[in-house]
Amino acid sequence: MTDITNKDSEQDVKIAVIDSTLDNATRRMELIHKRIDRTEERVTKLNEDVRERIRALEKWVWGAGAILTAFIVIGGIVGELNLIPDGSEEVSNVSS
Repeated sequence: MTDITNKDSEQDVKIAVIDSTLDNATRRMELIHKRIDRTEERVTKLNEDVRERIRALEKWVWGAGAILTAFIVIGGIVGELNLIPDGSEEVSNVSS
C-alpha cells in the first residue's frame, strides 16, 4: 500500500508541476498578445502620421508647381507683349 501511496504522491507532484508550467505559459502568452496589440497600435498610429505628412508635402509641391506655372505663363505673356524694352531697340535708335 505504501508503494501505491508513494507513486500516487509522485504523480500528484508531477501533475502540480505540469499545471503550474501550463499556467505560467498561458500568462506569458497573454502578455505576448498584449505586447503585440500595443505594437500594432503604435505602428498604425505611425503609419497615419506618415500619411498625413506625405499629404502635407504633396500640397506644398502642388502649390509650388502652381506658382511656378503662373510665373512662366506671366513671363511668356509679358515677353510677347513687348512691355519691357530690350537693348536692340535702343541700339537702332542710337544709330539712326
